[in-house]
Amino acid sequence: SRLLARGQAPAAPATLRVRAGLIAGLLSYGPIEQLWDMQAVLPMPDARLPLALLGRAQQQHPHWRQLLEHYWCPVSAGRFWFGDEDEEDLQQVSLPHDFTIARYPTTNADFACFVAAGGYEQEQWWTPQGWQWRQKQGLDRLYPGLIAGERRFDNPLQPAVWVSWYEAVAYCRWLTHQGHTQSWLAANYAIRLPTALEWERAARGTAPGRYPWGDTLPPDSERVNGKETGLGCTSPVGCFPQGVAACGAHEMLGNVWEWTVTLNGHDQEPKPMEDGDPSDWIRLKGYDWSGYILQMSSDLRGKNFGWVDGGGFRPGCFLVVIS
Repeated sequence: SRLLARGQAPAAPATLRVRAGLIAGLLSYGPIEQLWDMQAVLPMPDARLPLALLGRAQQQHPHWRQLLEHYWCPVSAGRFWFGDEDEEDLQQVSLPHDFTIARYPTTNADFACFVAAGGYEQEQWWTPQGWQWRQKQGLDRLYPGLIAGERRFDNPLQPAVWVSWYEAVAYCRWLTHQGHTQSWLAANYAIRLPTALEWERAARGTAPGRYPWGDTLPPDSERVNGKETGLGCTSPVGCFPQGVAACGAHEMLGNVWEWTVTLNGHDQEPKPMEDGDPSDWIRLKGYDWSGYILQMSSDLRGKNFGWVDGGGFRPGCFLVVIS
């Protein structure tokens, strides 16, 4: 009950927190296929999942707007330290605009709203290249991990993985439309994937720390979900509150790789990429559950990228920003 009410894990070992989160996800939401129906009955609003209620009856809950406001973490414009200190000296760069970033990675329950609303059949949400890619995919492209028997990734509270860059961008465009039509997003703002600059600004803050929480303590299995944590899969969002970034965003290290809108090798490009060829390499951020914890940092640029269409790349997830 505390896990649902607070939207974060109580003080308990990581393995116990994750186990409790997985149980809570199944008991509260049921199997993910159930959420592909907009008429599915969901529980009381969860502080981590206000976006999972979009278009559903539970969105009318009196506390939904309050939870949505808490979901976004403000990040200010200005100078900050950028780069990978393992490869070169950090440098100060300037971010010219404020933005807000999601407090948690996009979950299966969040993404299920896009699926339930017919997002895969509606061209308006897709970039031109993305729609061409979508037309070539069979039905098994939708949650291929589930169809392949990878049920360890499909709990409603786990991050949405097996998602290509095209799918992540389509979800963001759909989400922007929901915000505009429901009046919780200003007309001159959009929801999208972060640039590499925005992601690192949110993860690092203004200090030149190696980790989102600073340099004072190295990462361990209580701060991030990595290989040494021993879970062997993604964890429900919010299970590692000790690893939260200064801005308030969770799991910017470990658990899942996260898409950006920055081409590989163009890390300081401030303009978000709007579309891409399937063979384009996109910068990824954050590291995942299979990585060694001591290899992780707030950047690791140069070591992580994925193809736009997801080809050759295993689970990928994403945070979203409002800009």
